[in-house]
Amino acid sequence: MQMKIVFLFIALTGAVIASTLANALTPQEQVQVACLGLYKNPGGCVKCVVNQTEMMMKSGQIPGGVAGQIRSFFASGMCKGACMPTSCEINAQVCGTLDLGCGTRATCGPVCHGGPDLIQCICQDQTVRETCATLDCNSAPDQDAICGPICAPHGGESFVSCFPVNDACVP
Repeated sequence: MQMKIVFLFIALTGAVIASTLANALTPQEQVQVACLGLYKNPGGCVKCVVNQTEMMMKSGQIPGGVAGQIRSFFASGMCKGACMPTSCEINAQVCGTLDLGCGTRATCGPVCHGGPDLIQCICQDQTVRETCATLDCNSAPDQDAICGPICAPHGGESFVSCFPVNDACVP
């Protein structure tokens, strides 16, 4: 399987998130990644989606009609709960369960075994740090034990992703 590196620019923060994925993300998934997290109200989520689709239209990545479809999809769905979740596909997770970031979990496949795992720590100030460790990717306390100290100088954790048995962590 060929692996690609996908870089997503988050316009509001200037942060760059690099994720190792088996396939490039769709424009809808790119917007979802850029807008992950909790919002004070659904309007904040929709604003993020609009900003991201505007940026994608200006760069020629998507036409206006697609931007409208993406906006409608999120405004009538994920943004209603004022929280943009992640997904198994976005995290390239094919085993175990995944904390979606909005108080829900998804089963991405059979139980994961082995390691090392790639841990992506996204801090409150949008600093992104990646590290490799062997842990239970389904355990929030295990993830916090790794990302807590990493994000402490950056205002604490905002979001943590764990990519089980990741090739990027194999020497």
